[in-house]
Amino acid sequence: MKQLKRSRGSKTLRRRGCLMADYSGQQLGNYRVIGLIGRGGFADVYLGEHNYLKVQVALKVLSTTMTNQEDMDSFLKEAQTIARLIHPHIIRVTDFGVEHDVPFLVMDYAPNGTLRQRHPNGTRIPLATIVPYVRQLAGALQHAHEKQFIHRDVKPENMLVGERNDILLSDFGIALIAQSSRYQNVTEMIGTVPYMAPEQIQGKPRPASDQYALAVIVYEWLTGERPFRGSFTEIATQHVLATPPSLREKLPMVSTEVEEVILTALSKQPNQRFKSIVAFANALEQAAALASGGKSSSPPFSVEPLAKASLLSIQSAEASPLLPVQAEKVTPFLESSSPASMPATEANTPRPAIASPSDDTSSASVQMKQAVSTPDEQNGVSRSRVGHIAMRLTQGIGKRQVLAVALGILLYGGASYAISSLYKADSSVVTDSLPIFSQSIDAGIVLADVALIIPLFVAAIAGPLAGLLTVATGLYLGDLFAGYSANADYYGGSWTWIVGRVLIGIIAGLAVFVTRGRYTTARSLAIVFAMSTIGIIIGTVFTTYGDIWVAGKTADDASTGFSILALPAMLDPVLLLILLAAYSAIASRRAS
Repeated sequence: MKQLKRSRGSKTLRRRGCLMADYSGQQLGNYRVIGLIGRGGFADVYLGEHNYLKVQVALKVLSTTMTNQEDMDSFLKEAQTIARLIHPHIIRVTDFGVEHDVPFLVMDYAPNGTLRQRHPNGTRIPLATIVPYVRQLAGALQHAHEKQFIHRDVKPENMLVGERNDILLSDFGIALIAQSSRYQNVTEMIGTVPYMAPEQIQGKPRPASDQYALAVIVYEWLTGERPFRGSFTEIATQHVLATPPSLREKLPMVSTEVEEVILTALSKQPNQRFKSIVAFANALEQAAALASGGKSSSPPFSVEPLAKASLLSIQSAEASPLLPVQAEKVTPFLESSSPASMPATEANTPRPAIASPSDDTSSASVQMKQAVSTPDEQNGVSRSRVGHIAMRLTQGIGKRQVLAVALGILLYGGASYAISSLYKADSSVVTDSLPIFSQSIDAGIVLADVALIIPLFVAAIAGPLAGLLTVATGLYLGDLFAGYSANADYYGGSWTWIVGRVLIGIIAGLAVFVTRGRYTTARSLAIVFAMSTIGIIIGTVFTTYGDIWVAGKTADDASTGFSILALPAMLDPVLLLILLAAYSAIASRRAS
């Protein structure tokens, strides 16, 4: 295998059991190699200088060789494509070549190091600093996505600081070029697992994978730690199965709006994240402005399924020559690639102002911002706010939650069917009275209230819409199959009973907006206990006191009815806590 001719005094370095040449002091095309400044999984980066222009550049030398024309053509084609990625916040590829079978890229040199060097592991960064970072990085990634690129290795080590303190994203396509050039080191995986989206771990990256990675970084910057930690296998499993720990539990001063934005971008399913990475940046900026009481230059945000965003359609992404999505199997690695930049130095120059929607340099971002929300000209209501409300109402409805709703309807419908059938047959199982405190309550009422634990549980993990569907559909199907119907029954007017039960499911589900469906702390359990109790009280008040209007009952009748219905139901919040604690323990055990 051919190698570059080594100049006098050249060194040989060892990496992962292989001998790797150090090209310091040698010549690569028109560039003199000054010295090694970083090592990565697929390439070594050197500081270089143009022989004639005397301009310093970064030279990325791929850790492979080109031994045939097919390899050479593939590398040059991919390098030409990457060179066309021109954006103010992307490190530009200015030249490329193959010297003695060794491929290399020539890129702009960023002298101020990386964001990882500026903010070491464990550092907490103020939100006011994070927002401009995210805006610049999202603009760069959005430009790449519109060009049908997926970065696939977004991490602080690949975020460089330019001469004017602006943020520049590096390493576009380096891993993919290495793969397309038949890179033989199978111990590497494309990407860095602490920042990898679930679908990327499964070998199916898409534009939303970069959004997920950026959200992990924002989470890390805010809290000083990534959402998931452990070995490679543990982290990968948590990315796929586990819910990220609550931001507010780690950092109480973070607003619920900011947490909601970040956790939306961390959704397991790509189509449940923001429709574009710029939409994510805009939402974060607006949430930060709301938290600080200021104003945001971005329009109100909304969450639109990614599958509906034409600019970022999965079909167009998979058409990219740099997206080998056919690779279903990936080989883990235990180390993330090293930063590919010069050590950080403190820059005294002020940071440049972030581009506003009127700046020419942010035209791609402006177009996406305009696409994210358009105000309704006739009534002045922002459609994006309507979308935001809709997102809240459907909070938590993903694949697993849909299954939970389906199972809840089946169980609650079965319970309703059994109870209604017993009442239809005038069975003593439901008509016999049970003494509870000072009240004599039909056993059927007690059974109906205990069955209410089913929709309460579904609502607590999947939200108010799930609670509504479980109660309404379960009651309807139960009565339908039992053939049970009465204008007035043991609990008052039939429709006030149904509406009251639906209200209980909806109100209990509102806890999800605070807990995000995670019940691993005393605070989250207290919230769901309070919301379910409030839901029972409000729903029962509607059922009983509504009969004053519907059935002509007296206030005393309503008061007695409230006691009869509410007393057995008060057992449900306690049972709910036990079920949620068990559910959380099982979920945590599966994730680990």
